[in-house]
Amino acid sequence: MTVTIRTLAAIWRITKYLMHADGSVTDDEIKPVYDFFKTFGEMNDEIFLQIMREAEDLSNEETIRLVGALDEAAKQQISDLFASIVLADGEVHEKERELYQTINEACGLPDPQSDEEEATDDDAIEPAFFIVKDNGHVELRQSENEDWNTLGAELASWVGTRRVEVVRFTEPLNAITEKLGLVNHHLIFMIGVGGNRDAGDNAPATILYGGGIPLYGDIIIALESNDDYEIEGFRFKNLATHAIHFVNLAVDELLIYD
Repeated sequence: MTVTIRTLAAIWRITKYLMHADGSVTDDEIKPVYDFFKTFGEMNDEIFLQIMREAEDLSNEETIRLVGALDEAAKQQISDLFASIVLADGEVHEKERELYQTINEACGLPDPQSDEEEATDDDAIEPAFFIVKDNGHVELRQSENEDWNTLGAELASWVGTRRVEVVRFTEPLNAITEKLGLVNHHLIFMIGVGGNRDAGDNAPATILYGGGIPLYGDIIIALESNDDYEIEGFRFKNLATHAIHFVNLAVDELLIYD
């Protein structure tokens, strides 16, 4: 990306607003900003101080004009930077979401790329599913089955039941779907039906269900397509890693996994 000091000042000005939107600034929010400015080979303390000084003189109108004038590739990079700041602490506050959406619309920025969109062939894996035991332990299982008649039976066998039922579109699941930036998919979990009557209370499942009703037994975390509701595993390592991380945060870090 080739930009002027003035444009970098506009970018810095917006990152400051985003970092302070939730009332506090964390190291996780600072890091992507620091990494971004490090990509400019001539960057040093003196230049960065100049950027900060010029940012103080910018109006909102000029800030928007400068960022909005970037080419499409640069806009994608800036959109991804802003999204990484908002997502840095693992949860998106309402003020952050509103500010991020307002900035993106005003500057004509594209949607941030999801992990799946950024994934390379090296990141591709055999479709993976997470089994969350009733004691919080997480197991990763993989399957190449795509036909539900086969896959459904296989999933049920993993949790020791006759079949599984899908839980979708709960408030906690929707929040994780949004954080992951999923494209044409949403996060789900499946719970066994017709299994062990002595199964324990699954606290993570109860939290993900969000209805205050305790759920029992093991569950399977997976993806489902928006169009035809086909159950899928995670096909990219990076996406799978982020998914289980956000699930763990959503369930008060009750999961036990490597």
